[in-house]
Amino acid sequence: MKTIIIITSIVLVMACRKDPIIQLPPICNDTILQIPQNCLGGDYNQYSTDSYDFILDWMISPLPTGPFFEYPDPYRYDAPAFNPNNPYEIAYLRIHNDQQFVGDLCTFSFCTGEFKIIADNFLDNLDWGSNGWLIYTAMDYHIYKIKPNGDSLTQLSNLGGYNRAGKWNPSGTLYWNYRDDGIHVKNKNGEEFHILSTIPFSPEGWVNDSTFVGWRDNNFYSISIPDEELTLLNNNWTCATCPTIFDRINMDCFVTNSSNVLKYDLDGSNAVDTIMSNYPSYYFTNGDISNTSMVNGKLILTLVRQDWLSKPDAIINARRHLLLMNTDASDKRLIELPE
Repeated sequence: MKTIIIITSIVLVMACRKDPIIQLPPICNDTILQIPQNCLGGDYNQYSTDSYDFILDWMISPLPTGPFFEYPDPYRYDAPAFNPNNPYEIAYLRIHNDQQFVGDLCTFSFCTGEFKIIADNFLDNLDWGSNGWLIYTAMDYHIYKIKPNGDSLTQLSNLGGYNRAGKWNPSGTLYWNYRDDGIHVKNKNGEEFHILSTIPFSPEGWVNDSTFVGWRDNNFYSISIPDEELTLLNNNWTCATCPTIFDRINMDCFVTNSSNVLKYDLDGSNAVDTIMSNYPSYYFTNGDISNTSMVNGKLILTLVRQDWLSKPDAIINARRHLLLMNTDASDKRLIELPE
């Protein structure tokens, strides 16, 4: 199934290239784990609703200084990630709207409705590995891993600067650390495994335990680690800075530009399809996909909704919630998270 997303004004252009698109070897699926028996009864619908508003209004500020934002809810939510071993569990960021720069790393179960706060130093770049560890960048710009019950918080990075946590590979043995000085591939203990010399390259996910997919020269490539052999997967010009969701089972990538949510096929067909449109008053940003054969194509996305509180004063109500949907953009449901 498929998914991807962001909010930037960029026009998609078709770029003619002569590079042949080469088929990747079959994906090894033996690292995809099954749902535990105690959670086979997970129910997305029990903890979500299809009743919510999309305000179809243009958010154009009447003031040259731009709009001012108010947050009417106690919290806003961001950076959702599925448990790869159990698609009925998610992790996400919960930001306190009445306290600047205060956010909680939380987990939620669609099996039991249980909600946990497991850390309070979360900044961005969340991923949940098949090894049972969540990885993220903290407010001190270091990378940490933590167990989903809140145990064993461990700092992995040791270099100063902004350490951006990447994704775990399918077996949970490697992740990448994107820094201003390049892409560092680390093992699960934070030890250096490889430093990427092919630049520019922006990884978005893993095809298998030793192969990235990502952007290079405004096209989508895979690159093997450590030999760094490049393979062109889709040569349609795209937004390299847009949030993306990579579906490694179906070799698709979902991206959101300012207008649409797009699905890029990375199977050699070079196809790009629009699966959903954004609107100035609501749009979809970062998210994740349940990459398991036990659940058929579920995406989880951050939904941003806005409406005018006072148009003359350029004050806008802004809300950020988490949305579930199928990979064809059907059956959209707002998750009802406990507070």
